Amino acid sequence: MPMITDICKKYLTENIINVSAIPGGNINDTYLVETAAGRYVLQRMQEGMSLSALEYNYNLYSDVFDREKILYPKWMKQQNGSYFFTDLSDEERRSFRMYKYLEGDILSTPLSEGQCYQCGYGLGKLHSVLKTLPAGPRAIYPHLHDISYYYKQYREAPDNIRDHEIEEIIKKTMPEMLSTEHSFISVIHGDAKLSNMLFKDGKVIGFLDLDTVMTGSVPEEIADCIRSCCLSDNSLNKSAASKLIQGYLDASGEDKDIAELIPFSFKKICFELALRYYTDAISGNNHFKEHYPGYRLNRAKELLRLFMQFSF
Repeated sequence: MPMITDICKKYLTENIINVSAIPGGNINDTYLVETAAGRYVLQRMQEGMSLSALEYNYNLYSDVFDREKILYPKWMKQQNGSYFFTDLSDEERRSFRMYKYLEGDILSTPLSEGQCYQCGYGLGKLHSVLKTLPAGPRAIYPHLHDISYYYKQYREAPDNIRDHEIEEIIKKTMPEMLSTEHSFISVIHGDAKLSNMLFKDGKVIGFLDLDTVMTGSVPEEIADCIRSCCLSDNSLNKSAASKLIQGYLDASGEDKDIAELIPFSFKKICFELALRYYTDAISGNNHFKEHYPGYRLNRAKELLRLFMQFSF
């Protein structure tokens, strides 16, 4: 594979001062590229992603976001006019893209109730804007939030490495999860967590990682945002969650009936993520990175503890 700096030069003409890995990503490899003119982000795409579908979705939302003044990663083109560089010498044919680094305030949990309200308000505004897209997005991850698909993967995993406690929870919980129907379907971000929000002066001004934009369940998206923003020591701050929901309703104008679906949606999201991490751990799949030995199994257990203790 070419050196990362060589790939950067496909997009940049200025001298590159430094390239460093950005830690924390669960899926894609991401690099911060520094030049005298500014900072950029180089991202290696996940294997198997449809580049044509990615570009189609990008063209759908970029004009709308520009009009509504929502910040987002604006992809750069190589000198040959293409957004993506694909390494033809790599057996996996992994592709890269670059965009200018977006400046914003960094927030970390635990958030104040006011900050949670602003997270909900920002998400509500995003959903309102996504409703104005000229067409529906193409599915980049066709099975994202499809719990029947994740259950199938789990059942196909080897039987020799299993955790008895987790197995019992899955056995008891799966029938209810499989029988639940989605509601309030609309275009959503797909991964509306705190680290994918851009802030300035305490307000959400933009979003990152828009590859997951999809048609999906609005209550589940709100619940996933709550999971990311309203936890402290793996326990839910119910008052903060209520503020986030209120912010969402104030910005989106959605029917308040949607709030009644969020408690179950929260449990479903926690269970779904736990199942995915657990399946990765027992099967040896590498959808989520193993940040340290046992990381994915530990994440599954944390999410299931949250699932078991939760009630609004």
